[in-house]
Amino acid sequence: MSLSITIAVDPALLQLGLKALIEEIDPNTKVVLISVDDDVLQAFSKSGSDIIIVNSRIYIGLETIGICGNVDLSDVEFIVIGQEDVDAAGLPDDVGFISSKWPIGLLRDQLKRHVNSRKESLGDNGSEEVTSRERDIIRDIALGLSSKEIADKNFISPHTVVTHRKNISRKLGIKSISGLTIYAIVNKLISLEDVKDRE
Repeated sequence: MSLSITIAVDPALLQLGLKALIEEIDPNTKVVLISVDDDVLQAFSKSGSDIIIVNSRIYIGLETIGICGNVDLSDVEFIVIGQEDVDAAGLPDDVGFISSKWPIGLLRDQLKRHVNSRKESLGDNGSEEVTSRERDIIRDIALGLSSKEIADKNFISPHTVVTHRKNISRKLGIKSISGLTIYAIVNKLISLEDVKDRE
């Protein structure tokens, strides 16, 4: 399952930076950018977002006209981005806050926390289906092939193999070759004899 996140902040550079961070955190997340000059409420209603990130002034404006006036945004998580922690002072408990002045590491960690929390609340346990190509790559890794050998065998570039390995690690939460080998045996991608034969 992938999330949909709408970002309506200014300046545009901040908006693009947030988009890049979110895509780094979860490449499967759909990110929609909305100009703050647009009819934001109408744009939100069309976006079908799970999370909406807005400037504090936009959120205050939405609160003033009633966030759920003619548009039902009750199932959406709001995150307000401000410059000072003072901007967070008057926010309801169910509205997240991030500061554009935080160090990039803290900003990334807080965005990741919000994304993972939202995925959990929507019933996404973080596991995604492994593709047939990824199963082939897992099998080859478990059999002890190098990235170059895997690339040659599957007629793909070594860079693509690295990308597949990252995606497999992210999807399965397995970071070691021994862990992938166990996964491959348990899921019948290889047999125990295949592993013994390579030794």
